[in-house]
Amino acid sequence: MMKKLFIYCFLILTFLNQTPNSFAGEYLDNMYKGCAKWNDYQKNENIPFADGEFTNMMRCKSYILGWAMAANVANVINENSSTYSIIGCRTKGDYYNDPKPEIISRLFVKHLDENPKKFNDPIDVVLYTVLNEAYPCD
Repeated sequence: MMKKLFIYCFLILTFLNQTPNSFAGEYLDNMYKGCAKWNDYQKNENIPFADGEFTNMMRCKSYILGWAMAANVANVINENSSTYSIIGCRTKGDYYNDPKPEIISRLFVKHLDENPKKFNDPIDVVLYTVLNEAYPCD
């Protein structure tokens, strides 16, 4: 019975060819759309939402908040000792940059608008690049 179940699952997954990487582009695209909507929402809180837009907006906001908080903790623990930081390098000896999530969202959308080929990159690489370009090392 277990052998049949294993073979059945193997065949389904093989024919569908669904791997975690096959969803990466879609995830980044949804994150981009969510951040773009969040940027619009920051300008006018009375904008309408189509199906899925609010979810994508909250996905963007949650991802950026989590990234920023974790990055700040990493910078404090590591005393910003590396050349590059998860959230951008320190400025004038202060390793707690704390860029606002709203600003990170705008930088993220702007970066992808200017570099559409980056839609093929993993989201963590894109966000890392965005922050280190915006907050370069001394």
